[in-house]
Parts: sequence; C-alpha cells; structure tokens
Amino acid sequence: MSSIPLLKKRISKPEDISDENTSEDEFLENVLDHCKYSPVKNIKKTDTKKKIIFKEFGECKIKYLNTKKMNDLTLKKFAEIDNNNQDSKNEDTKKEVSNKDKNNKPKEKKPETTKVESEIKLIKKEISVALSWQNFPKPIIANLKMNSENSGILNIYIHETQEKCLGTIALNSDNNGNWSLSCPNNDDRPGVFKKGMGGSGTLTKENNFIIGKGLDIYKNEINFIAKLD
Repeated sequence: MSSIPLLKKRISKPEDISDENTSEDEFLENVLDHCKYSPVKNIKKTDTKKKIIFKEFGECKIKYLNTKKMNDLTLKKFAEIDNNNQDSKNEDTKKEVSNKDKNNKPKEKKPETTKVESEIKLIKKEISVALSWQNFPKPIIANLKMNSENSGILNIYIHETQEKCLGTIALNSDNNGNWSLSCPNNDDRPGVFKKGMGGSGTLTKENNFIIGKGLDIYKNEINFIAKLD
C-alpha cells in the first residue's frame, strides 16, 4: 500500500494491479485473495459524536463475473474447486502418459514423460512451511500447494482447536508478490484471536525459497518460509 501526504495525515490507497494476460481463474483468485472485510471500531458521527455500528458482512462473495453467475463464490469454494480440477487434470495427464508409454516404447520418449511427471509432482506436492505468528500461543502447522509456478494455496492447521485456515499466494514475474489468509471465528481460540484471525503481506522468491512477511489485523507480525524442490 502506498500513501498520500494530506494535511499531515497518511491515507492509504491500493496499489495498481495489472490484469494484462490474466486468466479468468487468476482474476477470481486475486479478487477473492485481496477482498477481506476487516472490523472497524471507534468511528463516530461528526455532529453527534455517537459511535457508528458497522454491519458484519463475513466472507467476501462473488455473485456475477460480467454476465456469468458465480453462485456466491468464496475463497474457500474457489480453492476446493481448484484443487478438484487440478486432481482431475493430474489423473488425465497420468493416463495420457501411461497410454503413450504403452503405444510408444522408444527410449528417446523418456525425457517427455519425465517432464510431464515433474509437472504433476510440482502441482500435487504439499510443501512444508515454517510459520510464526506473533502473540499467538499455540503451535501452527502449515503447508503450501502450488497450482502453478506463480500461485498456490496456503493451508494452516491449529491442532488444539482442530481447525483449518485458508490462504493464497501470488508471485509476479519479478519474483515478488502478495499473500493473504483468513480463519473462521472460533471462541476456543485465546484472546483477540477469537474473531477476525487473518493476515496479509508481501512475498519474495530467493534461491528457491518463498519468503512471506506481513501483519494480522491487530498488527502482530506473521512470517513464513517454504523451500521449493
């Protein structure tokens, strides 16, 4: 986020995001990834000084994409559909590779098969993630599932409360990018983490490592790192 100097105050404005050569799935993922309702407190009317109560909207949803009905698509639904589609594609690719092996046995075809199998491995493999969340007292298990070279699904699991949280990552061509994640509200979590547990930040890719840094809505630092094979 950049800021504009105005009367000695800082006003945040969103960065411009290029949609050039962006597929429909990438567009939907970016919209849902960057769309998050955050709690707003202590806002008062200027004339009466009474607090303004804002409605809680919950998850961000997409009803339509142009004229295409999206049936209240959420980030969680998108990730589930995307995972199912990837699994189906991987199975089809495996069958195609298997049929090629049966019909074409020459040794010179092996490099093609190896390339396809490595692509399947990249898409399906869950990469372990080391993640720290400032002031959260429970251990967090995390993994990353890459959908492509530049995007993936970030899953975190909190064992004590038996719950999963979902996020996404997106890298640009310059090996920088963004990430975000959110957790459902849960009164079993400690302190302020009962509601609105989520965060977002920036990504960098360095020497086959993906490094994420950012904050949650209470300004606690979130850091994670994953090593790509």
